[in-house]
Amino acid sequence: MRKRGNNKIGWCHEARNPITGCLNNCSYCWVPGSKNRFIKEPDPQDLIAMHAYRRQIAVAMKPRFHPDRLEKMYKELKNTPPSRVFVGSTGDMFGPWIQPGAAVSPEHVKAVIETCWRLSQHRFLFLTKFPEELGKYAFPDNCWCGTSISGPGEIERVYQLLQNARYSRRFISLEPYLEKFDIHRQPLNLIIGQMPWLIIGGCSAVPEKDIPKFEPPETWIQPFTLAARKSRRFNLYIKSNAGFGDEYHHFPPELQVATE
Repeated sequence: MRKRGNNKIGWCHEARNPITGCLNNCSYCWVPGSKNRFIKEPDPQDLIAMHAYRRQIAVAMKPRFHPDRLEKMYKELKNTPPSRVFVGSTGDMFGPWIQPGAAVSPEHVKAVIETCWRLSQHRFLFLTKFPEELGKYAFPDNCWCGTSISGPGEIERVYQLLQNARYSRRFISLEPYLEKFDIHRQPLNLIIGQMPWLIIGGCSAVPEKDIPKFEPPETWIQPFTLAARKSRRFNLYIKSNAGFGDEYHHFPPELQVATE
């Protein structure tokens, strides 16, 4: 059954995962916990338990292509009203492990993109920590490509996104926002000046990893809200887990759908 409207992501109507898994091993990732929700990370001093835990996580995060999910995505969306669809919410579809002959190959990624092209009434959104890989693929006009960062220490991804994604179809997800951007430094101006859309989110608690909930201070967010008020070209979406209210739930015109 098709889901729409109510999800924790917020900025999309639904998520689809014809490709799952990721080998990036981010400390704050919630996906392994969702697949092993009754397994808590053991004491690091318990080497045997840690080894077993890491093996379970590796299995949960192993990259996989699911042709049945891709077929289901097409069948369920082909005759439905326009919507924003996040593709790949439980993995990274553009990691360097995507190789010919691998469990997930470039041909699998191309199959997903082609299906998005066939579903032209919808807007499809992709996020990756490897934006340098985006240039290997041809995306139709109804696809948006973004990169995930947690602060200025990962600004190189933004430069890579600039080189590999069109201005009118690129965005940044600053989630979790863990490191403050300096208002007087170039990276902040780069985001505001070169990105039509920015998502800001906090860090949800990951109990199995003993990672607490984190909401970025309001002073960290204010430079972005100020820029959004001044510029029509810069659109800002602040997620509920950032603790900032729901005033900024804005989209570029190209991402708005007729039913809104």
